[in-house]
Amino acid sequence: MSATTTELRRLAVLGDGARLDLSAPVTHSVGQALEIAGLALTSGRDVLLDRSGREIAASTPLVDLDDGMLLTMVDLSATSSEQSTRRDHPQVKRVDFRSTWWLLAASSLLLAAGALAALAAGGPLLEGSARGWVSLGFALGAIATASAWIARAPSHGTGAVSLISTLSLAFAAGALAVPDAVASVHLAVTVGLLSAATLGAAMAVAARERTLRGVATMLSVMMAVYGSIWGATLLLEWPSASAAAITLGLAAPGMRFLPTTLLPLPDGYSINYKHFMSSRWTVRGAVPGEPGAVTMAAIAPTVAVAAARLRTGIVTLALSAPLVAPFVIPGMHSELLMVRIGSIGLIVTTVAALALIPRHGTDPTAAWASRLAAAAVVVEVAFAGVSHSSDALVTVLAVSLLVAGVLAAAMIVPVAKGSRSLAWSRVGDVFESLSVALALPFALLAADVVELVRGMMSG
Repeated sequence: MSATTTELRRLAVLGDGARLDLSAPVTHSVGQALEIAGLALTSGRDVLLDRSGREIAASTPLVDLDDGMLLTMVDLSATSSEQSTRRDHPQVKRVDFRSTWWLLAASSLLLAAGALAALAAGGPLLEGSARGWVSLGFALGAIATASAWIARAPSHGTGAVSLISTLSLAFAAGALAVPDAVASVHLAVTVGLLSAATLGAAMAVAARERTLRGVATMLSVMMAVYGSIWGATLLLEWPSASAAAITLGLAAPGMRFLPTTLLPLPDGYSINYKHFMSSRWTVRGAVPGEPGAVTMAAIAPTVAVAAARLRTGIVTLALSAPLVAPFVIPGMHSELLMVRIGSIGLIVTTVAALALIPRHGTDPTAAWASRLAAAAVVVEVAFAGVSHSSDALVTVLAVSLLVAGVLAAAMIVPVAKGSRSLAWSRVGDVFESLSVALALPFALLAADVVELVRGMMSG
């Protein structure tokens, strides 16, 4: 004699501060199952809601519900014991978009850029004694904002924006502090970068929040690297275009290799040495121990810091490209063949790398920063080409850009699907690898390093 079994459906019901777990045949309705469990629904007063907030009728068969579904019983006649007041529960909350910090950063950078542009044109940084007073004001402002940043221990979002504004003030103060007697764009940029690096290092040491400490450390290291490049080329008496070319050439390989330096792990995390290692490196060499299970609670803070540092580094590398590209673009019209080839190759490889590298990332901020930087470099090159070209060449350039835009728009849909998308991705990987590998050699050619070194050795 065969026994018949009835399919059951399990439910979890929340109500009156308690939880009820029940199991009932699928032939029952929700209301019947609750009544059997001793929990009756009052029509017009009690309603059942699922996790998405959708109302579940009492007559709904259990077979239509998912097994283990969570339901919440809501009493519509219940009133809150706490009376809200305007004082305790304000109706309108002010949203802080940190516009003050962004305005401070933008104003200081614009003033520094204007002063550097005037210096490049042959004029002074600022007229008369205004330069010293403005530089002193920016320095005091940078120190004051840095002190407030350290004392307040702001959250990650506000702290990152205020950190950028503080370093912008430090850069402007250093760039404007160069005396008129020895003022040059090269020296001003070097002093500004080293000033920002010094203040960023101090803020990184004093920061109490791990993520902000990582962001400040990354910014200070990047500013120190850029300052070292500009300072070394200044000591070697190389032109500012050479420093700008080397800086631009570091953008592509820097974005490729930066992720490999941000999450250092002990040797035991990579491989089980005790199991696979047949002999030790030395007689007294210690075999790396097994780290054990990796829990999310233990690794999440480290991953968050590494992600913040990666975002900061990629955005800094991407923004450096359009800032130094105007120094490199004139080399595309140089009379020296190697400089001309290097400048054109450097611009092409940098734009290609900035546009292709974000395909591997998951951070939208870093991805769009790279793409916008590539677009900005293209616009700068187009503007320079238009301003130094004839009407016929301008027409050809405009038509070429229009055709390229139409082709790109037409290829979006078919390329985004199927095997063709995979094939195009492989093609993109090839061009990306070539761009990363050739960016720095092209930068050295654009900087005319060969001739500069030859001149140093012969002198």
